Amino acid sequence: MRLKQPLIPLPKEQAQERKRSRRRSQLHKWALQFVQLAVGLWLMAMMLLQSAIWTEPFPHDLFQKSTLSLVLQDRDGAFLFEKPSPNGRFGNWLPQGRIPRHVRITTLAAEDHRLYEHPGVDIKAIARAVWGNWVQGFRRSGASTLAMQLIRQLHPRPRTYRSKVIEMYWALVLQLHLKPEGVLREYLNRAPYGNRVQGIHRASLLYFDRPAADLSLGQAAFLAALPWGPSYLNPFHKSGRRRAWSRAVRILQRAQQLGMISRQEHKEALQDPIKIESKPQRSLSSIHFTQRIQHNWRQRGKRRPEQRITTLRTTLDLHLQKKAQATLRKKLREVRSFGAGTGAVVVVDHRTGDILTYVGSHSYFSKKEHGAIDYIQVKQSPGSTLKPFVYAHAMQRLGYTGSTLIADVATGFLWRHGSYNPQNDDSRFLGPLRLRVALGNSRNIPALKALAAVGVSRTIRWLRGLGLRSLNRDAEHYGLGLAIGSAEVRLMELVRAYAILARGGKPLTFRWALAARDSLGRPRNPSRLLPHLFGHPLPEESPSLKPQIARVMADILSDPMARIPSFSRYNSLEYRYPVAIKTGSSQGYRNAWTMAFSDRVVVGCWIGSHDRRSMVGISGTKGCGPVVKAVMKEAMKRVEPHRPPQTFPAPEGWTQQHVCPLSGQPAGEHCPGSVEEWFPPDHKHKHATCPFHRRLRVDRRNGLLAGPHCPLPHVARLPFVSVPPRYSSWAASLRMPQAPTSYSPLCPSQGSKQVASTLRIRTPLNNARYLMDPTVPKAFSTIALQAETQQPLQQVVWFRNGEPVGQTPWPYTMRWALERGTHRFVAASPDGQVRSKPVVIHVK
Repeated sequence: MRLKQPLIPLPKEQAQERKRSRRRSQLHKWALQFVQLAVGLWLMAMMLLQSAIWTEPFPHDLFQKSTLSLVLQDRDGAFLFEKPSPNGRFGNWLPQGRIPRHVRITTLAAEDHRLYEHPGVDIKAIARAVWGNWVQGFRRSGASTLAMQLIRQLHPRPRTYRSKVIEMYWALVLQLHLKPEGVLREYLNRAPYGNRVQGIHRASLLYFDRPAADLSLGQAAFLAALPWGPSYLNPFHKSGRRRAWSRAVRILQRAQQLGMISRQEHKEALQDPIKIESKPQRSLSSIHFTQRIQHNWRQRGKRRPEQRITTLRTTLDLHLQKKAQATLRKKLREVRSFGAGTGAVVVVDHRTGDILTYVGSHSYFSKKEHGAIDYIQVKQSPGSTLKPFVYAHAMQRLGYTGSTLIADVATGFLWRHGSYNPQNDDSRFLGPLRLRVALGNSRNIPALKALAAVGVSRTIRWLRGLGLRSLNRDAEHYGLGLAIGSAEVRLMELVRAYAILARGGKPLTFRWALAARDSLGRPRNPSRLLPHLFGHPLPEESPSLKPQIARVMADILSDPMARIPSFSRYNSLEYRYPVAIKTGSSQGYRNAWTMAFSDRVVVGCWIGSHDRRSMVGISGTKGCGPVVKAVMKEAMKRVEPHRPPQTFPAPEGWTQQHVCPLSGQPAGEHCPGSVEEWFPPDHKHKHATCPFHRRLRVDRRNGLLAGPHCPLPHVARLPFVSVPPRYSSWAASLRMPQAPTSYSPLCPSQGSKQVASTLRIRTPLNNARYLMDPTVPKAFSTIALQAETQQPLQQVVWFRNGEPVGQTPWPYTMRWALERGTHRFVAASPDGQVRSKPVVIHVK
């Protein structure tokens, strides 16, 4: 049996070394386990992260926030106004979503040249940023990729490490769904470029006045530098422009280093002159027009961002707009001392409905006259500007023509249980007037008679069919005064009504947009954009005005001879080419109007004040006439200037005939002259020839009618004007000699029959009611008593309640002082054989 030898103890140093070795082995084991655990956890975290990223839905709500603004241009592309997006910035997207080569190169070189290599988060960049920030001791780089910057733009957060982690997560989600190309496109459409601009395409238009596709390499690098510090690198400031170019140089150098551009391209880009366009300013003359679009802008339906309209080319002619406003201001300076405060001007191409000029006031910023109000849309009394439509309605419904005779004499109308006794503006009466002359002279009485004949209610409905929708009250409210300004309408409504006249009765729908493009630059149809913005569309299939009537009215309104004697020749209403024109002045000269149209445009002008104060003698002719003439002249230069102005078309199927200027009937051999007038084919004249002008055989010895057997030496054939009895007062005011009605006793007519005479009281009207003003002296509180008779009488005796109150010769008119009570009047011949029907009036 072998004995065990005793263990020899190790030296102390060796024991300690072995102990340390065992400890190191244990630490290595623990370190390996820790690394394995960390790797496992990291892999698990990556798997969970990847799973979360793959299952995370695309954040559509972030991309639904519109960054698109709306740019308004005039018809020639000049800048008018830009309506900002909901976030208050101005943005536009790359046309067709295509990224230009120069834009792609410079943006990647500046922000994320490894975009197509990482999944949305650049680990290398993060490591480099962490090391650089630790070495420098402060935060120098954030290592943000384009996807992370895009997330920050879509959902801004505080600049913290926690926010950075969240941005990384969503950057991975975005790049997974959008792919690198989509991330780059969205970034370029939403990145800030200073001066409230979002998107490189909008920035390119602002700073270089060209689309992004046309940018040079140097210009693209300049824009790519701006998102780093939009305010610090502001291109509109000299210092900011210099700093932006310095950064652009570094971007170009880096692009060359990365092999994105050649040395030659780099050299040419550095020599590229960078010229910044001047900052576009809103057109102050068109604020009312653009403001109306801005306040009413609503895109139809819930359009996706890429379908939203971002550019609108309107119908406005900015050059003509400025000229019209300057003309209006000049005129207002001349008449301001007479009480005029502001005005408005509208020009429309009546062939297309294009609104060429929209001057809402003389100055938007005038606080004194409240210039911010759009007076084109304010209801005002139209004065006489509705008279052409009253006559047109009478022509269309009652068969009136331009030669229809209407009496311009003192006339009373019963309305609302009272008597309405209107006057003409000049307080004169012109007697028998043809419709053409009555309209040309803008007489009140004939217009009221035409309206009374056709009916107020019927006329209101007809006018509403012409687009005058402000007439929303009944006939009792307006009364006969509708023809002379008792209603209130808008200038835009009047312009359309006169445009319908110019178009031969065809309805007109205003057009304010010529072309539109969406956020991707694709053309869109602008016809459905706010069709009611400047007036409700009228149905094309049921025109209210017949073409022939419209042509006749245009002919009358363009006839300068029809305006005599109320308007002089060669004033602001006459042009060198055919222009139909109508003026109007409301009661107390509170509103002055002029409406005119040529073969291509309609011009409407209003002058007044914000508080509707009276002006001193500023009529439509004095106030608006010169403005309309100057604007019409400029508009004719702008709208087809190379085409000579054309005369207005003749009414189809109608013929011209010669008529007597006084009676309106076919001219006879005794008429001193004749004028031409249009008549429909089925028109029948009341008389074969003029009944007013006659030559009578008169006994030279006493001035009475000469019988057939009167000796020729005693007979003279003298001309006489015999007017109907209703014109007797007018004839008397002109001292017109009366034709004899009885035969001379020296040579009577054998077998002549005496025609029975009749009497009729013209004024006052039966059942008229009068209110006495206690402040007016009794001697001035009078009314006219006027009678007319078929056969002349020597005298007419007036009876009140059976008692005679006066006796008058021809024209059988007297004044009677009002007395309270009910009064019964009768007119009779001196012998009492001829008596009128009684007329009862009430005085309070």
